[in-house]
Amino acid sequence: MKSKVIIVSLLLTLATTISLQAQNYRTGLGARLGFFNGITVKHFIGSSNAIEAHLRLPLGRVFPD
Repeated sequence: MKSKVIIVSLLLTLATTISLQAQNYRTGLGARLGFFNGITVKHFIGSSNAIEAHLRLPLGRVFPD
């Protein structure tokens, strides 16, 4: 039974890694969750250079002075 689980796990891992492809995009939009909630934008200006911006949204939190 244990060997069947290992074989099935290996086959699933192999099947998912074969179909993986890199995404080809120039601009991406995302969300940042946690203590610093906000929106992120990333734009590639070259093959290995990018500009990234963060817009922080406190979402109703009040910070004491």
